Amino acid sequence: RRFSFSLVKISVIFSTTLILGTSIGYDCLAFQTIEKKADGEAVRQDSGNKTITNIYRFKKEEDDSIRKGGIRPLRSGARPLNFTTLKPHIILQPRIVGPLPIRLTKEQINNYIEDLKYGETIDDKVYAAAVLGSMGIKRYIKDPIIDEVYDALVNAFKENDDETLLESIASTLGKLGKEEAGEVLIDYIRYKDVSIVKSAAVWSLGRLKYYGAIDTLIGILRYDNDPLLRAQSAKALGMIEDSSSEYVLISALDDYEQSVRKEAIKALGRIGSREAENPLRNILEYDDDLELREAAANALRRIEDRIE
Repeated sequence: RRFSFSLVKISVIFSTTLILGTSIGYDCLAFQTIEKKADGEAVRQDSGNKTITNIYRFKKEEDDSIRKGGIRPLRSGARPLNFTTLKPHIILQPRIVGPLPIRLTKEQINNYIEDLKYGETIDDKVYAAAVLGSMGIKRYIKDPIIDEVYDALVNAFKENDDETLLESIASTLGKLGKEEAGEVLIDYIRYKDVSIVKSAAVWSLGRLKYYGAIDTLIGILRYDNDPLLRAQSAKALGMIEDSSSEYVLISALDDYEQSVRKEAIKALGRIGSREAENPLRNILEYDDDLELREAAANALRRIEDRIE
């Protein structure tokens, strides 16, 4: 009995010691230092017996995303990641890709205008240009602050040569409803040769329904070698909905590029072109491309609805 009691006693002591040792070890692991390395490198957190390593983008200066009501973008080539919850005393300020703000105050708009003018990186400027054309700006369309936004965008468009920034600005100019942006965009199309920017400019001309752009758009649709630009021009002509472009759009039904033919079909439907009814019926009945046949059916339906 004495021997058994001694064994039990030793077992209890050993178990208690083991539990305490494990607990202390766990606590030590749980409070290991989190390493902050250079921008874009690993941030490591050890928690218990589980090591979590995530890639964060953080910047050393104070993050102003809360002040602006928006989320700052990743640098080129980076990707959004899931964030691990860190301890309260660890402050990381990541740059992540996220949705554009739905609502903006005038103070926030002014902050983004400043970023567009003086942002430290092209990313800052690109994101500012995108925000200034987002849903959050819509309620200010008739407010004088839109003039400030427009002036800042036009100046940045003329003073910068980064393609991504120019594309973002060109797209935003189409969303502000400023007809005078039309000539700025046409000037770029005439004298510059960056396709992605020209494509954004063409789309914006359609969005603005800028009648002064019709000849320029017709010229692109007829003669430009870039099928993306030809398709975008056909789409823009449909958005403007002017019957003077119907004949060039009918000619575009024979374009070798499927995307151009499809946009021409849709544009003719939007314009309500009676002259296009027979060519569209031929596509509906005889074309091998199911997408084009469906587009032709929809276009013919829109033309008939206009007649009624």
